[in-house]
Amino acid sequence: MQSPEEFQTLLSAVSHEIRNPVTLINSYLQLMAQKHPEVCSYPYWNTVQQEMAHLKALLEDISSYQSAYRLHPVPTGMTAYLSEYTASLMPVISQNASVAFSADIAPDLPVLSIDTARLRQVLDNLIRNALEALSLSPGHIASADETSHHTAGPDDAPAGDACMLSLSAAMRKDSLCISICDNGCGIDPAYLDTLFDPFVTHKTDGTGLGLAISRQITEAHGGTLTCLSCGQPTVFEVRLPAEIRR
Repeated sequence: MQSPEEFQTLLSAVSHEIRNPVTLINSYLQLMAQKHPEVCSYPYWNTVQQEMAHLKALLEDISSYQSAYRLHPVPTGMTAYLSEYTASLMPVISQNASVAFSADIAPDLPVLSIDTARLRQVLDNLIRNALEALSLSPGHIASADETSHHTAGPDDAPAGDACMLSLSAAMRKDSLCISICDNGCGIDPAYLDTLFDPFVTHKTDGTGLGLAISRQITEAHGGTLTCLSCGQPTVFEVRLPAEIRR
């Protein structure tokens, strides 16, 4: 069994050795398309492009995984930060007309010392996973009443065939808890033990690093990332200690 340090060293070496030939192959593919545009109509050309994009995404995820513990924290008012984050989601949500999105951000959240870009990476990954889960479920166009604010939690119940996605943030004792809840296809309970393990994925196009990176970033902040419920609804919770204030 390798130690985490040995695993990181091996991962760094493998990533470095793969990145150069991948960059070269990608450059030659672009050159081929420019010099001989007819190749774009060849069978499997699109498949080659898709696989190359997947490989590049994997290398980017490996890079993120390696640097997940390196933070650049700044004092941040969490109410304003999370309110701005939920507002930034609206262009993405609007592309999913069948999803009813709600947010409930407590108005008196503390100032925490966080890496704003890294924490956004965690939230983006959880939201992306939720939207993918909802894409496998029947949906509807949300009404104004359905998008009213409410707090996400394991006891939330899906309303009929509605596709529901919510983000809530509140203090619980000495921790800030950010919950992301959806009533999509859910997660097989058999996968829970390996849900946050690197390179473990049950998606056809996944790299198996998204949740592993998200957990590392959260732990680097002194917090935890857990799956509170894997059925309908599915709830992930980011918990950050209030004592990381500076």
